[in-house]
Amino acid sequence: MYYTERLYKVIAKSSPLLFLSYYLLFIYCLSGQRLTDTCEKLFYGLCQCKWYNCPRSFKMSLLTMIQFCSRPVNLTGGGIFTASFETFMHGLQQSVSYILLLKQLTPEK
Repeated sequence: MYYTERLYKVIAKSSPLLFLSYYLLFIYCLSGQRLTDTCEKLFYGLCQCKWYNCPRSFKMSLLTMIQFCSRPVNLTGGGIFTASFETFMHGLQQSVSYILLLKQLTPEK
């Protein structure tokens, strides 16, 4: 019984920290995904505008903006990973896999 009680205490103490860290990671990844989606929408909006009815100066500015927006815009975490929903789900999946592995390797007393 002592082992089980100790395990529950550790889980109770670490759960809020774990929840908070995943919440912050989710917020960061949500911001990155929104930034990427908004920049893609801007690119497609620029491509679909009626540029042929506009003056030459606008056409030149539009061309510059299209060239700038053609590169994907991503929010990165320290240059290590790209913040997106895919990254969040991958991290969550890896954490659950690691927890399940530890559960299998830990002997029950």
